[in-house]
Amino acid sequence: MIEQIPDRGARPTNQSRDVLRALVKERRPDLIELHEPDWIPKIIELKKKIEAVLRLFSPDPDHPEVQAEEIRAVQERINAKLSEVIGGTVAIRTSEVDIEPILLPSTHLVLRDGPGSIETLPEHQGHGLQRTLVMTLLQILAEIQSEPLRDGLPEGPIELRRSTILAVEEPELYMHPQMERKMRDVLYRLSSQPNFQVICTTHSPVFIDVEKSHRALVRIVKDEHRVVSFRQVSEVALPEVGTDEERNRIKFIATFNAAINEVFFARRVVLLEERSSLVAFHQAAEQTGLFRRHTTLRRDVMLIDCGGKQCIPFYQRILNHFAIPYTVIHDEDRGNAESEKTTVDISKFLVTPNWTNL
Repeated sequence: MIEQIPDRGARPTNQSRDVLRALVKERRPDLIELHEPDWIPKIIELKKKIEAVLRLFSPDPDHPEVQAEEIRAVQERINAKLSEVIGGTVAIRTSEVDIEPILLPSTHLVLRDGPGSIETLPEHQGHGLQRTLVMTLLQILAEIQSEPLRDGLPEGPIELRRSTILAVEEPELYMHPQMERKMRDVLYRLSSQPNFQVICTTHSPVFIDVEKSHRALVRIVKDEHRVVSFRQVSEVALPEVGTDEERNRIKFIATFNAAINEVFFARRVVLLEERSSLVAFHQAAEQTGLFRRHTTLRRDVMLIDCGGKQCIPFYQRILNHFAIPYTVIHDEDRGNAESEKTTVDISKFLVTPNWTNL
């Protein structure tokens, strides 16, 4: 069988998969146990009946009686008129039956809000419920994609799985934060399946998981000149963090502080050492009228309580990876050896290959 597979040794193609599937079915049917659903014979019978109806339209030289008299009369009438002009002839033909377009357009999902309620189509429901239905179907798709293969073959009728690309625009629309997180988990789960790729655009920090591979994230920014730039890192940030303790710390931050995800959407970030610094910064800006004089500045610049000076480098690591400009405000803590070491680490991260932070 291997000798008959085209392009052996190259990356599998749909053609080579189809050839292999046909060879296995022909030469080693014992390797395949088909568990045909009960509805398959009914579909086959329906197809035969439709083909019988269509044969009424098509002429059969061997069995002319099969064609309906009305169809034959129309055909002969057309040819009689046509022969008066060009002398050609026509014949009525029907194509091979494709049962899928017949069944699928007539198959619908209907929803009930609760016991005793009427059935409605999804498009007659609110957008939130529609998105929830999509999420449910994606969950089922993820489960199907993750089902283990038996002896290298899927359960049921033999069918080699093909690559799938799912493109989703702003999945957060019409969803509350809890549903957003569920949708995010579903999309990440789908993207982890073999032969499955997910492309998702979002304005929601909920859909960003800094614990996942940073190479999967692309930050898109439009500057004041409306020039769009893309930033995608080629390396992973988290594995570069030295110890298990440091890795666990940044995972803790990512889990319990949503600000680390919101920085991906900020024009500039200010990293502050602790909560008291954040409150003092806000009060100083209010008292000096900074926010009144610069109304958009308050929302364009994001202030982050890093939860301690020792956590600042972890935020810097993420910001540096995605070229997000930032400023750090912290105490020098002179005389404290551990804190002074952290100050040195912060200073090292401030200098990047492409720009200088403050």
